[in-house]
Amino acid sequence: TRDMIASKARQHDLLVIEAAMSGLAKMAAQKSISSRIPERTIFITGLSTMIAPGLRCAFISAQEEFHAKIDSSLKTIDTSPSPLLLELASRIILGERFDGMIETVRNRARARNMYVGRYLPELEIAGDAYSPFKWCVIPKDIASGGGRTGRFDIKEFEDAAHDAGVQIQGAHRFTVGQADPPAAFRICPVSAKDEHDLVKGLKIIRKTISEFQ
Repeated sequence: TRDMIASKARQHDLLVIEAAMSGLAKMAAQKSISSRIPERTIFITGLSTMIAPGLRCAFISAQEEFHAKIDSSLKTIDTSPSPLLLELASRIILGERFDGMIETVRNRARARNMYVGRYLPELEIAGDAYSPFKWCVIPKDIASGGGRTGRFDIKEFEDAAHDAGVQIQGAHRFTVGQADPPAAFRICPVSAKDEHDLVKGLKIIRKTISEFQ
């Protein structure tokens, strides 16, 4: 997909804005679109997903020709990170423990993600083994069972999971325009307090799915 996007951007002289907030989870940075067409990409990443949620600051990499427009846009929306957060982020990045911190998060994500496949084997699970997020697709033979309204409604499913004690993000949150969202949702296995809490949550999701069949 990244190859296709890079090819089309080059062919039609398009500008790509690549938001890779969990990009540090990837084992190979060359998978980014920016590495393929750096001259046509504005690359955005941050530390809040991979290091600490409190580090609410982002970093932008772009060719010099885009710097003035990016600077103007940021001033227009009047957004500026806290100097304290920038100082903390800088010390983390330049510190000797940065690579070790990233590796620890990757290993934890990999271990947690294995539970997803184990407890939700009936779903189609997408996402890098080291990613903090997993995209879960409910197969048609399960989704065709409908829901409490006679058809599968992913928002209704998200609400049911929330009521049962698990927070997920339904596909309707990522659907563009008026298209019908697929029977899919995103979860974040690394956000659970511990593995016991994760397993409990996955079992609740599985039970909620069975109630919608």
